Amino acid sequence: MEIALVCVGNRFLTQPDLPPPLAPLLRLLQDEGCTLSELLVLDDDGRALHQALLRYREQGVVLLVCGGLGSHRQAITSRAAAQAFRLNLALHDGALEQVRDFYQRSGQTLPDGYEKQALLPHKVRLLRNPCGPTPGFFLQQGRTSAFFLPDNSQQLAVMLRQEVLPLLRGLISPQQCHCQSSYRLFGNPRERQEQQLERLPWPEGVGWRLDEDFPCQLLRLSAASGDDSLLQQAALLVEQRLADQIVCRGSASLAQICATRLRDAELSLALAESCTGGLLAKLLTDQPGSSAFFERGAVSYANSAKQDWLGISDQLLLQHGAVSAACARAMAEGIRQRARTDLALAVTGIAGPGGGTADKPVGTVFIALAESSGTQVAHHQFAGDRRQVRLQSACHALDWLRRAAEQRLAGS
Repeated sequence: MEIALVCVGNRFLTQPDLPPPLAPLLRLLQDEGCTLSELLVLDDDGRALHQALLRYREQGVVLLVCGGLGSHRQAITSRAAAQAFRLNLALHDGALEQVRDFYQRSGQTLPDGYEKQALLPHKVRLLRNPCGPTPGFFLQQGRTSAFFLPDNSQQLAVMLRQEVLPLLRGLISPQQCHCQSSYRLFGNPRERQEQQLERLPWPEGVGWRLDEDFPCQLLRLSAASGDDSLLQQAALLVEQRLADQIVCRGSASLAQICATRLRDAELSLALAESCTGGLLAKLLTDQPGSSAFFERGAVSYANSAKQDWLGISDQLLLQHGAVSAACARAMAEGIRQRARTDLALAVTGIAGPGGGTADKPVGTVFIALAESSGTQVAHHQFAGDRRQVRLQSACHALDWLRRAAEQRLAGS
């Protein structure tokens, strides 16, 4: 199903592409098999919105309008919708009750003019907003179905799941139904993954799309007319040909999968981070239940920290430098010895923009993994800015930990 998206508000005009509050909304729609047919960004002038709604009403589309609701916007969107769809504007009892209930629950005083948030076109369906004071609404006229929502990203995501998607699914005809599946991929650049996917002998009727979630990719498969057998054939093809790149089936993050595998394998972990500055520990401890496997993390940024906390010698640092395979190995073994964990991982490198040399340019990173069977070190050369180098370093470390846990699970 194709959906037109309209963003109302002057703040959206400063965004070069998709406004950030709408990115999660778009991902949720894509997961339902919806595609964006048009993105229209308008200022707070209700006249432009009125003209756009008139055009969409004649075209007969599924429309999502975000923004322009609430007392502070003087109900721009509600007024424009009432005019375009030739409906009277009136106070909606259900909306009025929701606005009052929100302020009462949050312990806030009702602001002057709060009633404007309940001023809606006549006979629309109320879309409840559990996270804010401003409700949305849904109306149908002829072949046009239109959803009107606030522009707050948190409120959008909740309302989309609880209010919009159930109605949207009812609008999809059997001919428009798509079976869908997705995979998180990691390990190859996007261009190489696209080349691999283009060469696969896909079953007729199966489509695929590769979405970037740097440095991972999300592969989305779809089969027209709800043919699940086609999707199963495509999934088997992906799992056979891209097995070494698959993190998981679904869209769970690399950190989520890594944390799950470590818990399942009952492995304990300690970290020693330098160039990532604690990013790896953050990604893991963001996951619920991380205390089951995570013992400690040391941000040993300066050489003195590596010496004091990890027992790295002056001689090693003088001979090999802090960014070296030898230092990464010593960091991993030093933190494991002190934490007495099953696994210990260390990261050291040059994230940039300065600090690089001819022998060790910016993007040089060493990752070491220490366990009872010994210590391994991997040397990487990452491209990108400081943020990208750090994120790639952390994700490669997570993927290594994930694989180590999966090997332990397979052997148990």
